[in-house]
Amino acid sequence: HTKSHKCSIMAKKQIESGCIGICTTKASEAVVYAEAGVKNILITSPIVTDYSSLCVSRILSIDPTLTCVVDCVSHIEKLENIIQDYNSNIKQTNDNTIHRLNVVIDIDAGHNRTGCSPEHAYQLVQRVLQSSLLNFKGIQCYIGDIQHIQDFDERRQHSLTGMKPAVQIIQKLVSEGVKCQIFTGTGTGTHDIDVEIKELTEMQVGSYCLMDTEYMMIGSKNNPSQFTDRKPPLTLLSTIVSTTHYPQFVTCDAGLKALYKDGPAPKIISSDSLSYDWWGDEHGRITPNGQVELRVGDVVEMMVSHCDPTVNLHDHFFITQNNIVIDIWPIDARGKC
Repeated sequence: HTKSHKCSIMAKKQIESGCIGICTTKASEAVVYAEAGVKNILITSPIVTDYSSLCVSRILSIDPTLTCVVDCVSHIEKLENIIQDYNSNIKQTNDNTIHRLNVVIDIDAGHNRTGCSPEHAYQLVQRVLQSSLLNFKGIQCYIGDIQHIQDFDERRQHSLTGMKPAVQIIQKLVSEGVKCQIFTGTGTGTHDIDVEIKELTEMQVGSYCLMDTEYMMIGSKNNPSQFTDRKPPLTLLSTIVSTTHYPQFVTCDAGLKALYKDGPAPKIISSDSLSYDWWGDEHGRITPNGQVELRVGDVVEMMVSHCDPTVNLHDHFFITQNNIVIDIWPIDARGKC
């Protein structure tokens, strides 16, 4: 899922590494990726507004493999109108191809955000199968609110239990001869849990390529107190701008506008003896825990609190190797909210 990094270069590298495609939450994000040459995009949130409809039409003109999700009949009707208008428009250019839009049914597994009930999902599948304008591709079931459950075993129980109704729908469809190519879901916190579900065909993991303090504090399969599956690739540098209150604390130039405030505080990784807290829009407060010399101009490196919304505050990733910047990647889908 690209909602974390919002960067078309990174999306391409994920596909080069073996991903079959990418996910976006918003249609406006998907336009950025499609125009950058990324194909096989799944938009994981329903298409409702006229602007989102225009985005879908734009993407279809570039890549007809686009897939959208629905959780009610009105979503289905919206997509039918979009593809019908699209077919009418391309017919005027002497293209008589009848395009059908790929659709996935979104099931709510208790997250209570989007998605239909498992009981209603079967009816929506039948409605899509009856449409001459849509292709039924499969089922989406993503349980975002369990991804940060600290205890691994508890997280595993919640995830496998929550995904079960979606599995049962897929099994019922397959037994009736309905082709269900996609079963998509899963997050970074359950990536090594949901692989136990044999029906699952793809994962919507997003934070794994960046990570943050919130994820690093949950238990992992091999470590009950810490997520040790991967080190955090994303860090942020901040410069100390005032030491007038040293040694009680010093002030750095990264505040709310640089570090989104959600979850545990950012963790300073350049020193175990320093802790960070927000200190207004423009500044942060760094407190030394012991005798640590801090001077104006010193730079500290920290892991961010919540990677997704923090990335959305910035324009570029600076790619480093052995502490040397070797490339700069635009965060070209930022602001597409």
